[in-house]
Amino acid sequence: MSVFKNSFSVAANVIPSDDVNIPFPNNVLSGTNTSVTANALVDSSADFVTSGIKVGDTVLNNANLIYAYVIAVFPTYLELSNDIFVSSGVSYSIFQGENNGCYIYVGDTSTGSNLEVETIGGNVLIFYGVLVGQVLPVQVRKVLTTSTAGKLIALW
Repeated sequence: MSVFKNSFSVAANVIPSDDVNIPFPNNVLSGTNTSVTANALVDSSADFVTSGIKVGDTVLNNANLIYAYVIAVFPTYLELSNDIFVSSGVSYSIFQGENNGCYIYVGDTSTGSNLEVETIGGNVLIFYGVLVGQVLPVQVRKVLTTSTAGKLIALW
């Protein structure tokens, strides 16, 4: 059973995704992809194996703000759950750590005030009429792309 708290020590901007959980903000590696292969991150200057990248880590395409999970690790190549790199020269970040539930701060409602989330219990629900400055009192894994509220921040 979790308890709502009002003091947080870690925060990250939220990128809504229907496929990938909000990653815990433990950025372990950043770089730029050097070529394009479907459902992969290729970086000829990286060594993903010795860098400790592992299956289940989260990769962020920093240009398009799209996430994918790592499903296989090779020295200069990561197989990904989604095709998030369609051009080369794109910066990326790789995150490790489990999002065991975060709270969501709402920073903007100018494009709408609905927030659709998946809770740590697996429930998908919509909070209607959220307010700027509000922290939702439910722990979530995902903010879904149908959400209209913006400038969201995950709090742990």
